[in-house]
Amino acid sequence: MATKKKNGRGRTTIASAKIKKAVLREPVEQPTPELMKRAAFVLGPVKSEMGEVLGRAYRRRAIFETMADQGGISPDELDALRFYRATFDRCDRSPMRSCLDVDGNGVMRADGYTPRSIIDAKKRLRLCEAGLGSALSTMRAVALDDLSFSQIAIARFGCRIVRYEHVDAERRSRGDHREKIRPRSGRDREVVRREFQHGLLTLTDIVRSITTRAGVEELWVCPEDDGTATIRRGALAPNGLYRCWGDSEKIDAIMTTLRKVHGARLMFDTPQRARSAMDNADESRLERLDPEELAA
Repeated sequence: MATKKKNGRGRTTIASAKIKKAVLREPVEQPTPELMKRAAFVLGPVKSEMGEVLGRAYRRRAIFETMADQGGISPDELDALRFYRATFDRCDRSPMRSCLDVDGNGVMRADGYTPRSIIDAKKRLRLCEAGLGSALSTMRAVALDDLSFSQIAIARFGCRIVRYEHVDAERRSRGDHREKIRPRSGRDREVVRREFQHGLLTLTDIVRSITTRAGVEELWVCPEDDGTATIRRGALAPNGLYRCWGDSEKIDAIMTTLRKVHGARLMFDTPQRARSAMDNADESRLERLDPEELAA
């Protein structure tokens, strides 16, 4: 049975422990063992655009996030990689796909219409990749496909098999051993690493140019953990949130209206109220996702 409780802001909310437990008890399909060997996965909540928890699922963790945790990527470079990957994800999203589109490259409806949001994402992706040159394939492999330097080197230059004897004396006496595939040479991996570092410097400069110059910006509703929400502005909203986009001048006018009515912090009791406030201030001046499009 649902119970009412007071939160820290004095609002009355409805909480149901039974519903929460039911969500946690739902079986979660795990990635296959083959996928688990190729990439890292994290179990977490699946939320709607308004922050409602719909369930749980395993999400693939980008390999560059792990590299950043180990200190190999600066904060600016990490932001550039996240921008690049989020833009790519938007290009590969559609409410329906042709069964003949086996590569996932075409996004079309029966009437041939391509959503405006996907067109804009493809333009940004072309800008990101325009200056990468010879490092493009390496950047795609690491930032988009989550391949390590060693995996790329093996695919490009070849490999060698390294045999490891078991530490356990009994297994070693039986001749048991393990075999691992390694790059043919350490120099091959170093070539890939240098390509990535060169491409990363270029990508960071490109993304900084895209995000600082006047042009298209986005507004989005950001649900908070306590059930409230804020309206935020930036070059690229996180995927999966309710967003609108348009010229910077239009965004300036809409932000001025929002702050006059709702205060400088733009904080709201619920994500739904934040969305209503943004839509009312917008007055249909900004682009937005089509109703049938998936959240992204």
